[in-house]
Amino acid sequence: MKKIILFGITLCLCFGLVACGSSSSFEFSVKDVKTTNSEGTFAIGKVEKGTLNDGDVVTIKRDGKTIKSVKVKGLVNTSKDKDAKSITKGDEAYVGLGDIGQDDISINDVLVKE
Repeated sequence: MKKIILFGITLCLCFGLVACGSSSSFEFSVKDVKTTNSEGTFAIGKVEKGTLNDGDVVTIKRDGKTIKSVKVKGLVNTSKDKDAKSITKGDEAYVGLGDIGQDDISINDVLVKE
């Protein structure tokens, strides 16, 4: 009986890990977009899930479709009012995306890291 229970628990854990692996580990809701001549484009918003580090690659998604993948070129944690090496769930932040086109990012897009 103990072996059956142990097998059942193991099976549930395996399915749980497979399900977790299929979703992104980071999500950032874009509330605004700013572009400067010197530093490029910034997505402004809130971290909904996970952690993002400066230098990570994020994918811009719009309505579930992939728009573009870009390397993060700087982070500003507006919750703490300072430049940051990383941002995490609950933080409001600017995410530097470098020189991307105006059509590549817009309000209501989502940045994900998989």
